[in-house]
Amino acid sequence: MNQLFNNILCPVDFDGQAASALELAARIARTMGAAVCVVHVVSADAQAERGWQKGEAVQLEKIADEKLSGLAHDFIVRSGAVAFEVLNAAADLDADLIVMPTHGRAGLKRLVLGSVAEQVIRKSPVPVLTLVP
Repeated sequence: MNQLFNNILCPVDFDGQAASALELAARIARTMGAAVCVVHVVSADAQAERGWQKGEAVQLEKIADEKLSGLAHDFIVRSGAVAFEVLNAAADLDADLIVMPTHGRAGLKRLVLGSVAEQVIRKSPVPVLTLVP
C-alpha cells in the first residue's frame, strides 16, 4: 500500500516560525512514516548585505535534529531566489508535501515584498501546507 506522503520538505528561516513548521512536519511524518528534509535558503540579498553565516546552518540543523528526533531527516542549505530554490529542492528530493511557515503579510508590504509562500503555493506540483502566525 502506498503512503500518502513519503518525503516532506520543510523550508524554514530564522523568523521564529521554524519551530512550529518543524513540529507540524514531524507530526505528519510520524503519522505517515515519512522522512523530512529541512531546507534553508539564503537569499542573494542576504548574502550581499551580510555575507553567509555558517553559524545559522549549524543553529537550524540543531533545531531540526531536536524537533525531528527519531525520524528519518536531512538538512540542506541553498542560496538564491528563495521560492525558486524551495521548488527546486522539492523536485530534487522528490517531495510529495511541503510544510512551510508564512509571514502573514498583507496590504502594501505584501505587494512590495511579495510572498515566498504564495509563490511556492502557486507553482508547486505537490500540496503545500502553510502555517500563518
